[in-house]
Amino acid sequence: MRIHLRHLRLVREVERAGTLTAAAKALHLSQSALSHQLARLEEEVGGAVFERRGRRMVPTALGRRLSEGAGEVLGALDALELDLAELVEGRTGLLRVTSQCFTCYHWLGDVLPAFRERHPSVEVRIVPEVAGDALRALDDGEVDVVLSYDENEPAG
Repeated sequence: MRIHLRHLRLVREVERAGTLTAAAKALHLSQSALSHQLARLEEEVGGAVFERRGRRMVPTALGRRLSEGAGEVLGALDALELDLAELVEGRTGLLRVTSQCFTCYHWLGDVLPAFRERHPSVEVRIVPEVAGDALRALDDGEVDVVLSYDENEPAG
């Protein structure tokens, strides 16, 4: 059985709109294309997803379960898309910081409150366990920032 995101969107929209014509319009499809997608979905799941009652399309038990699943999956997908957009835009995330020298951390107490005010959804995590090999940890992606007393930039 293969259920695609387009099937979940179809079920959600047909249930919301009540007719294939209105759902097709909302999904920017022709009514014929939507009918074909519904037929393919019903073939995949092995039964009717909607039944006609007058002009309305009413979900069957199978359709109601698909609708519940659609709400969960599409809700999770929407949340994931929002999280990714926030990460890309720098509004949320994790900033991992280490130092080659433990005495380099003393000034963070002055800087972090202003950083947190400007970026309240970014978590700052101090990673002291890689301090002994901080530049390797940076190269390996274990940290995002290294506070270094070395004046020479490492290769790369």
